[in-house]
Amino acid sequence: MLDRRQIRDNPDAVKEAVRVKGIDLDVDELIHLDRVSRTLQHELDQAQARRKSSAKEFARADDTRRAELRAEHEELEIQLSSLREQLAETTDKLQGLLLLTPMMVSSAAISVLAGLVVSKTGKYRLFPIVGGAVMAVAMYLLTGLSVTTSRWELGVDFVILGLGMGCLMQMVSLIAQNSVELRDMGVATSARMFFQQMGGSLGVAAFGAVFASRLNSVMASAGSAGAGFHVSGASFDPTVISSLPLAVREIVFRAVTHGEDAVFLAVLPASIVVFVLALFIKQVPLRGRAPSENAPAPEAEALIG
Repeated sequence: MLDRRQIRDNPDAVKEAVRVKGIDLDVDELIHLDRVSRTLQHELDQAQARRKSSAKEFARADDTRRAELRAEHEELEIQLSSLREQLAETTDKLQGLLLLTPMMVSSAAISVLAGLVVSKTGKYRLFPIVGGAVMAVAMYLLTGLSVTTSRWELGVDFVILGLGMGCLMQMVSLIAQNSVELRDMGVATSARMFFQQMGGSLGVAAFGAVFASRLNSVMASAGSAGAGFHVSGASFDPTVISSLPLAVREIVFRAVTHGEDAVFLAVLPASIVVFVLALFIKQVPLRGRAPSENAPAPEAEALIG
């Protein structure tokens, strides 16, 4: 994952990268949660320092002062408990947002690399093919998510997914713009953006339904313990889970991973279709690219023909 300081120090660059890649990441919310987390941690450290100082003073205080220190200690314990709960909730939300950053970084890096290669060679056909294949591999890896999957394992899977998306997203724009006449470039660009946004909206709705259906199915199969938990969309408030009994919470965690596995399993065939369709892309010379020195001039080609 990205270091929080990198995001704090370069918020505009991160926002631009998120916008260009079409990644659903609220950078402002991430920065806000990071600020709240650091504030809570500072307050927690101060409260713990006061409790430690109070404990040292208690040993040499008189009876009157000890009564005051006991009252202060009780107040500090209540404050510490509240701060720990708030910090844990904020950290969970922050970590959830940060899980997307490996995909964003790898996608941005491979996009830059692909752009340099295309600018130098004028060849772009290979990138959508490789991107489709890598994305399919990432989807297959993500179908193995479970409650024991670590953040690092998930981060590696998202890095692989980002590499595949980076080979596709911007390259599709280049292919669309380079495959039409100059006068139709605006139409091609807007059409690509329209279908990308429409596909994203339909995908969220469809796969969100798959997620909810699978999650509710697992909860229903758990009997009375899971009967009280039901979702109707692709997401829900994590604070609801934290308020559940431990036994129910474990069932919900298992149901969530089953729902995510079902989503990635459903997306896997689509990523394979992307790979197959990419094989049919034709290599069209880049518009405005200088002809090769070894290539014959148009006049010579006409004479030869």
